[in-house]
Amino acid sequence: MTIPTGGRFTPIAFGVLSLLVAFERPALAYIDPGSGSLSYQTILSAILGIGLTSRRLLGALKRVGRRFASPVAPAAEEAHDRGPVQVQDEPPTTSA
Repeated sequence: MTIPTGGRFTPIAFGVLSLLVAFERPALAYIDPGSGSLSYQTILSAILGIGLTSRRLLGALKRVGRRFASPVAPAAEEAHDRGPVQVQDEPPTTSA
């Protein structure tokens, strides 16, 4: 990872970090063990929610795309699925 150098970003970032370190205060807070599992559950549910939502969105887009696609005749589609058609010679018929 490279840190951007030059420009105005580097001096400002260095100044902010220096101030944060210089005026650091102790945190008088208590985090119980259940907080870790709560944060784990929140992160996991957000990831799964994004995945399922994107899956539904892609499915809807595919359905819309199929609706606007050029229609193919069912017979032509079946012939395409079966592959090349082999023609067999019929035996000659005799008329009486």
